[in-house]
Parts: sequence; structure tokens; C-alpha cells
Amino acid sequence: MTAQFHIITDSAAHLSKDDLTIAPHLTIVPYRIAVDDLIYREGIEITGDNCADVLRHARSRPRLMSPTVADYERAFRAALENTDAILSIHTSREITDSWKNASEAAHSIGHKGIIVLDSRTICAGQGVLVREALQAATQCDNIDDIVRRVRGAIERVYSVYHIDSIEALRHSGILSDAHVALGAILGVKPILAVDDGCLVPIEKVRTRNQAIERLVEFMVEFTDIVQAMILGTRPIAESPMRPLQSRLREEFPACAFSFVRYNPSLAALIGIEATGICILEAEWDDSAPDDDF
Repeated sequence: MTAQFHIITDSAAHLSKDDLTIAPHLTIVPYRIAVDDLIYREGIEITGDNCADVLRHARSRPRLMSPTVADYERAFRAALENTDAILSIHTSREITDSWKNASEAAHSIGHKGIIVLDSRTICAGQGVLVREALQAATQCDNIDDIVRRVRGAIERVYSVYHIDSIEALRHSGILSDAHVALGAILGVKPILAVDDGCLVPIEKVRTRNQAIERLVEFMVEFTDIVQAMILGTRPIAESPMRPLQSRLREEFPACAFSFVRYNPSLAALIGIEATGICILEAEWDDSAPDDDF
């Protein structure tokens, strides 16, 4: 039996085990992460569960390698054996080459049913969009409607991260050598946001308490939240940012905050000592009356 739609993504998308078990028409193409003399496939040899241990004991900084054009060609051809419509959702083109390589693979195959989409985000935000696509695939009659659903959700996904160890940001090019050196002198740590597809510093803090206040202030900007996640590499009970969970529960008693371990691909970029928040805002109701009139 031919599947109506197939969703493909790269392994930077954070998806739960439940997501994977209920999504038979989903393919995840892994990033590779070079650590010392070894190369790990994300989601296979290196996962959110063992990532912190692997990177903490590494002698050198990890190097993130996007899935290749050939990797995507194989994934597309395999999916086309059972469907004529593929939506492929990727890490922001401003962060990695995943979207670029998938686009080249789709062009090489030349099948008009392959649509390659830039998520403009990474990790939990990208996972939100993949889940949106999987849900839409069960409700929509054509691939264009699924694409519209996902594109609409892209504008409603927001992520911020407090970075406790900034050396990783020098290695990944997010911060320059001069900014890292200045941060060390001043004793400040950055808060990054995913802004227009880029990981960019938006503020600096000196203490974890200040970081918690800034992350809570970020959340206060939103009044109608569909999903909210706290991200880290350690269980929240073991994290020095545990008070963040308590503060968020106080400020947003009606909102359920799930804790997820962020993916190794993100850890390769921002390090293993970061804490983030990712939210999906509710759809805007254009039919609602304007309070100003």
C-alpha cells in the first residue's frame, strides 16, 4: 500500500520516543559528530542520554557534520518507493548545511513531489515543526496544505538559551575570540535566541539567578502558549537551573513545562552547560476584535 505522505528530517529535530513509535512514515537522517578520533551518528551512537558524558571527556571540541547530499538522495529514493509526496524539514540554513544538502539532493533526483523546507530553527523548535507536519499529514488531503500548516507554525516557534560555558561558542563561530575574551574578563555569560534562523546573543548576565529572571521575562511576553519545554543535558532535578522550573510554575500555573535533553547536534554548537526554553505560541485569530476600537 502506498503511503500518502512521507516526512523526512535531520536528527537535530528533537523528537520523543512516543513521536517515533506513532510515526511510521517518518525518516530521520543523522548528523555525524566527530569527537577526538571517533565519528558518532546522532541518535545512534550518540544521543541526549550519553552526549554530556561523551563531550565532557573529549580531548578536543566536537565537530558537527551535516548529512550529505548522498545521504539525502538515499533517503528520498527509499521514501519514493512508497509515496509520491515528501516534505523534508531541516535545521536552519543559517546554522548548518542540512537544508542546502537536502535541496541539492532533491534537485538531483528531479521528482516534483519532494518539498524541502527550512525550519529556521534547531532542536526542540525543529521537533515542534516535525510533529506539526506529522499531525497535518493525518488531516490534510495534499502536500501543499501540510506545507502551509508548517510554514504557519515556523512563525510561532521561539527559543532562547542561557550559556554557562562560552568556549563552545568560540569554536562554533557564534561568538568571536574577542567577545569570548571580553566575556571572561567581565564574568558575563550570554543568552542566545534563535532569531531569523540564526543563533545570536541577545543579552549578557553575570549570575544564574539573573539568567533565570531573563528566561522568565522571555516567557512573560507570551499570553497563549500551546507547548513549552525546558531544555538541558541533565535531568532538571540535577541541574543548577532547577529553580527555573519552580519560577515558571509560579508564573504560569496553567502551563505544563516538559523537560527534554537537547540533542548532541545542538550541544556541539553551544556546549553541554546550557539551559533553554522553547515555546510554540497559539495561532493568531485574525477574526478576533481589535481591543483598540
